[in-house]
Amino acid sequence: MTEYVDLNLSGWSREVLDNAGEVLAGGGVILFPTETVYGLGGDGKNPAVVERIYRIKKRSGDKPLVRLIADQAEVMPLLSGEGQVRLLDKYWPGPLTVILRTDGGKTRGYRIPGHDFIRRMIEASGVKMVATSANRSGEPAITDGVTARREFGGRVDLIIDGGTVSGTASTVLDLSVSPPRILREGPVTKVEIEDCLGGKVEG
Repeated sequence: MTEYVDLNLSGWSREVLDNAGEVLAGGGVILFPTETVYGLGGDGKNPAVVERIYRIKKRSGDKPLVRLIADQAEVMPLLSGEGQVRLLDKYWPGPLTVILRTDGGKTRGYRIPGHDFIRRMIEASGVKMVATSANRSGEPAITDGVTARREFGGRVDLIIDGGTVSGTASTVLDLSVSPPRILREGPVTKVEIEDCLGGKVEG
């Protein structure tokens, strides 16, 4: 059974926030708003949760999920140069996903969402949250809570309705390669990225 919360009706009460965090911490999968599109996410350290997200989305297992974080401190050791720090200082929280090389040599996408409630929810849960856009693979992204409830009611543990969002997916920038490469164009433009990094960007 899916629990449903409308932030426009309930507000951002401590009770609503703590409940969302508890669902995540308890191994639940949630559907939630960001400032771009609705997302589908859960605890990235729980293999059963990750597998369930892929199954719900009908997504190929070779397509990675993005780490949603509430604080930039987690990625600071992975950044290279003042330009990258300047870029994230300017556009996080916001519609920019960056791919970084982790300490283990693998690559991973990271984003701090621009939706205040979601950042607070991540902090409250204490989990290493992973997410993907809330739509079945090959279908349009979900941009409102009514559609989210219709498409995913009964398939996730909690749906958070944050109303209608922009519908423009985040810019995806690969910082693990040189020169950096834009993998998906979005609200943060190539010119803006190059201005922060102080050099050319491909894509």
